[in-house]
Amino acid sequence: MNQQPEQPQAVTPLEAFVILMSSFFFSIMPQFFVMSLTPEAEEIDFSGTALKVSLLISGLILWALPV
Repeated sequence: MNQQPEQPQAVTPLEAFVILMSSFFFSIMPQFFVMSLTPEAEEIDFSGTALKVSLLISGLILWALPV
């Protein structure tokens, strides 16, 4: 009997979207928390490291998706 090895399960677009949004959410959330502790900080610093890391993670996820 010749059995083929199992193919790795492809990530569905919905799963990719959920992963992308959760990584974005968890990277932005600490900045909102710090903002609530310091009222004088009126705007979020979108050039922060957390945003760059989340963009890198989401980019890697999109790159790894099967086409």
